[in-house]
Parts: sequence; C-alpha cells; structure tokens
Amino acid sequence: MSAAPAAVAAALIAAAGLTAAPSFSSSAAIMIPRGQPAVTRGPADAYPSEINVSGVAGPVTSMTVTLSNITHSHPTDLDVLLESPNGRTVMIMSDCGGGADVNGLTLTFRDDAAEKLPDSVALTAGTFRPTDFGVNGDQLPLPAPQRPFTGNTLSALAAGTVNGVWRLWIADDADGDSGSIGGWSISFTDARTGGPP
Repeated sequence: MSAAPAAVAAALIAAAGLTAAPSFSSSAAIMIPRGQPAVTRGPADAYPSEINVSGVAGPVTSMTVTLSNITHSHPTDLDVLLESPNGRTVMIMSDCGGGADVNGLTLTFRDDAAEKLPDSVALTAGTFRPTDFGVNGDQLPLPAPQRPFTGNTLSALAAGTVNGVWRLWIADDADGDSGSIGGWSISFTDARTGGPP
C-alpha cells in the first residue's frame, strides 16, 4: 500500500517538471589570502576560483550560490565577488559578520532569502541575500573586476548567458587574519516551474 502513494507523488513531480535544478561545483580549497601564514592580506589562492558551466538551456530566472566550509578568524575582512561568463559582476559578501571567527560555516545566497548577512554580528549558517557593506570603496586586487559592479542581485547575473566559466574572486582586505573556503557551487532554476531551465 505504501508504494502506491510514492508512485503517485513521483508521477506528479515528473508531470510538473520539478526535477533538480542543474548544479555545478568546485571542491578545491581556496586559501585566503595566498601565502598564509606569513601573509594575512591580499588575494586568495586560487584567484579566481573557476567553475565551468555547460548544457544549461534558458530561460534562467534565478540562481543559488553556496560557499562551503568557510573558516576565518575575522570574516569581516572577506570580499567575495562573483563574475558570470559574460562579465557581469555581483559582490555576494563584503565586510560581513564582524570579528567573530567562523569554522566550517556554509553560506547559501539567493535573491529571495528573507535576510541579508549581518554587518557586525557573528555569521551563522543559512540562506541570505547578497550583502555588500563595502559599497563605499572596497575594491578587490587586480585583475578582479572593479567597481561599479553590474548589480546587487544574483538575477543580474542570471539574466545573461550562464554557460561558460564562472569566476569567484576572493580577497582578505585587512592585516592580521586568514582562513579558507572548502569549495563553492552554483545552481540555476526556471522560476516558472521550480525546476531546471
């Protein structure tokens, strides 16, 4: 008897097109900054970290970005910029979380999240909107794209082509602390169906 409801549910999901959105990831650790422990300020290693996206057919109406296993002794030092294959840019986090250290934290970013990251309160795991408290001047070291960026939402990136190389530029903008990110991923959704584009 229990198999029948499961089969019905599966058929309904298939009929609605609610399959998993395509996801792409990099599991390579990113050291922030490059050259630690002797160096505690500057660009990450790798700079940028890259994910190659292919086979995504439009339209893409929303996207999700996840940073996994974030460890840093002063996370407000972090500037994290995402660049799409066509050069559109959004700072997904900058100057967030104050001086409370984090260890093994995972942050997910979506435009429809209920909250932004905090400015001076300790970071906690969850889903947040892109958050840029360094808007009045933080620039990442070249060759990263410079301000002004394309926008402050992920939809500003999803509006263009999504196939190609996505670049994550990360830097530590102050002396004295260091950390790492264990990996990152991006996924794309057609908001009309909740499934893949």
